[in-house]
Amino acid sequence: MLFSAILFVALPLLIAAAPAKREDDSCHHSISTTSISTTSTSSTASSTATVFPSPTPFTIIAAHSASPIHLQPVNAVNQSFFIGVAPSSYCPKPSVEHCPAGTTTTVAVNGGAAFLAVEVPGGQQIYVQTNGALGFTAPHSASIPTGAYITGFALIPGTDGGLGDFGFSNAAGQGFLACPTTPTSALYQVFVDVKGFKGNLTACIGFDALTSNSQIGAWEYT
Repeated sequence: MLFSAILFVALPLLIAAAPAKREDDSCHHSISTTSISTTSTSSTASSTATVFPSPTPFTIIAAHSASPIHLQPVNAVNQSFFIGVAPSSYCPKPSVEHCPAGTTTTVAVNGGAAFLAVEVPGGQQIYVQTNGALGFTAPHSASIPTGAYITGFALIPGTDGGLGDFGFSNAAGQGFLACPTTPTSALYQVFVDVKGFKGNLTACIGFDALTSNSQIGAWEYT
């Protein structure tokens, strides 16, 4: 598959030129995000990228018995992660003839860093904002919010075809939270319980991020 050799990188390449206007946005999803602000001043990572080997991509489901998020997929949407909505992905047809389906969100971990498993040149890195929001870089950009954490991710692989466990832990905090975007919403945004978390812990649901081996999920996530 085209560009499969450049699955993802630790610090995705910063491309100064703005991406061309997309003619087909049929695979985009627009949602209203949580009231917890996830906006912060951006810092630009080094444009010198380090290419990692390609570990096995995986999908993620949330596990918290007797909760509304139990066994629901975790998806990449609007540079954040949500439970309760399909992923937002893009394929630059016709310049790319064959793209992955983009209907699931796939992730990979290497050296304590995490990445979306995509084909877009430069890759897309996953980070944790200082307020705890789990996010990812835009395609063709290495811009990461100021102070965001990019290491501390780990994967415990499953054995004999069983489920694995994806996690985040560093000095700032640990553990995934699913927080409703409104008090009555079935849409949950994914956070990490870090020291700077600003949400309502009583409304959020802690969960285990269980993984299943997969393949590259999309050309890019948006």
